[in-house]
Amino acid sequence: MVARPHVQHRGRASRRTKKTPAVVKGAETEGEAFARQAVEAKKATLDVVEKALALASVPLNANRRNVIPKGQDAVRGAVCGLFVFGSHIGVSRYSLQRPW
Repeated sequence: MVARPHVQHRGRASRRTKKTPAVVKGAETEGEAFARQAVEAKKATLDVVEKALALASVPLNANRRNVIPKGQDAVRGAVCGLFVFGSHIGVSRYSLQRPW
């Protein structure tokens, strides 16, 4: 019997640290506003994408010890867009909360 992939619409629940601000529903960040304006103006160049990512509010993550630099407690990182993990396929929570 072939296993059918499970489609997951949200990423795994993240553990927030005190330093990680929660995303407020309905509030558009500077990065989101920039990305929305670029898409609406049809200016999706590599430079624009890089700037939008630089403006993004990326949370701290203390769970991935293997990638945290020595002397640091956490690293900034997020899964953007689609993901595949084993038989789970979905859109990350980070992307659902930041559609632009």
